[in-house]
Amino acid sequence: MFKKISLLFLFGFVLVSCGGGGSSAYSTPAASECTSSSTNICITVTSTDGGNKYAVNGTTQANITLTAGSTYTLDQVSSNNSGHQIRISTTANGTHNSGTEFTGASIAVNGTPGASGSGLTISPTASTTTPLYYYCENHSGMGGTIIISGGAGSGYQVPAKIDAYD
Repeated sequence: MFKKISLLFLFGFVLVSCGGGGSSAYSTPAASECTSSSTNICITVTSTDGGNKYAVNGTTQANITLTAGSTYTLDQVSSNNSGHQIRISTTANGTHNSGTEFTGASIAVNGTPGASGSGLTISPTASTTTPLYYYCENHSGMGGTIIISGGAGSGYQVPAKIDAYD
């Protein structure tokens, strides 16, 4: 009888110590992971046959759509961003294609890519040029397109005056 109780106690102790023997559906993200939201866009670097590319929330070179009047973070906390500082330009592929870095729309570059708090913050307005392009400061061909919803040149605008035609 004593052996049965001892074994039962030992089994119960091991079961509790190991978290019940099952697996949890949720795990706390590591400090180096990004959590995407409507205003926090996770940027990572993925290796493809065509070289390294930015991935946006897991999709390689995806278009990013931002709404004028909101503030967004292009989050580069993932360690694979090391050496790949994201920048924005009005020219596809930015400075690698004779463009310049775009500094409007209240852009702030934060930290070192791959470290906590790193990335780029942008607050587009109704007068922000669209499209914009995200690119890697150090490497050509990694980026994609940013569309500003409600930004300058983003679509149809009501004319000031409509003339009738015969």
